[in-house]
Amino acid sequence: MLLLLVMQAVVVMSLLPAERTATSRSGRLHLATAVILIVLGVAHVALNEQSKGERNEEDNRRVADLFGSFTAFATNRPDFSGAWILNPEKSQNIGMMSEMKMTQTIVQSSTSLDVTSDTTLQGNSQQTKTHYDLTGKTVTNDSPMAGPSETVSRWDGDKLVTTWTSQGAVADTTMVRTETLSLSPDKRSMTMKLVRGSNSAVVMVFDKK
Repeated sequence: MLLLLVMQAVVVMSLLPAERTATSRSGRLHLATAVILIVLGVAHVALNEQSKGERNEEDNRRVADLFGSFTAFATNRPDFSGAWILNPEKSQNIGMMSEMKMTQTIVQSSTSLDVTSDTTLQGNSQQTKTHYDLTGKTVTNDSPMAGPSETVSRWDGDKLVTTWTSQGAVADTTMVRTETLSLSPDKRSMTMKLVRGSNSAVVMVFDKK
């Protein structure tokens, strides 16, 4: 019964008429989101009203997974998954990185985002991995310039903001860097903005491979 309710939301979405204008598409998105949330709400109430003896653990798990997926859709969280190639011409203040070839391969789920960076500079190749926890937990990652860093990620609308905190060059000091990840409206361009203190922002723009 619960799975049927959720599937009905998908059917309703598919029956919504296609529109041509951006405004109409936005309205259609909001309507579809409202329908999904209403149906999920009914499913949630029905699930809670079941007695413990009647509950099916497999149904519970499936509904929870679907609820997580539809929540991400409703909040319009971007999906950075895919392979991205650094475009030096579109980037700003990247210094010697303008001569570097970089490909970032991203795997994203509802709770995490994992980045594998493959770089080549002056004939030297290197691969690094970065793990972002999308639930707000602190994660230790290695920064190429600052070594081990404590990273905390959060959503700011459709942008993923991560704070990197590492040991400063002077004893008993810390260095804080803010990284903001965003997608272009057409989802074909990804921008990584890096800000540290009062320094000018480093803006790295990647094209979808």
